[in-house]
Amino acid sequence: MLLNKEVLLEKEKLAELGVTTPDYDLAKVKADTLENPIWLHLGAGNIFRAFLGSAQEKMLNEGRDSKGIIAAEGFDYEIVDVMNHYDNLTMNVTLKESGEVDYEVLGSIVEYLRMDPSAEAVSYTSQSPRDKR
Repeated sequence: MLLNKEVLLEKEKLAELGVTTPDYDLAKVKADTLENPIWLHLGAGNIFRAFLGSAQEKMLNEGRDSKGIIAAEGFDYEIVDVMNHYDNLTMNVTLKESGEVDYEVLGSIVEYLRMDPSAEAVSYTSQSPRDKR
């Protein structure tokens, strides 16, 4: 599955596969966040996305918040390029002690930025960015 906004048009199919998807208007949350941001997180790595991104996703899904997160990366700019390629969506996979696996698409991080805006961006095709190494 190529994770992008188009795949979210098939929410019923994803639900059948056990994938939780955003239950809010992604475009509105992004627009509202960019118009009046409230949370800029420095560092866009896996731990941030899996824990804080997931917590904000829950708040958005429950209607307890209306803004997403802007993440700025200062070390590994490849994260920014990869996340932009996948429409800023993340698949959060949680392996439980029971052996169950939860799959959740996160849209709560609405923009990824480089702390150094002069850093060169890498363009990716639909193949995995890691395959290009």
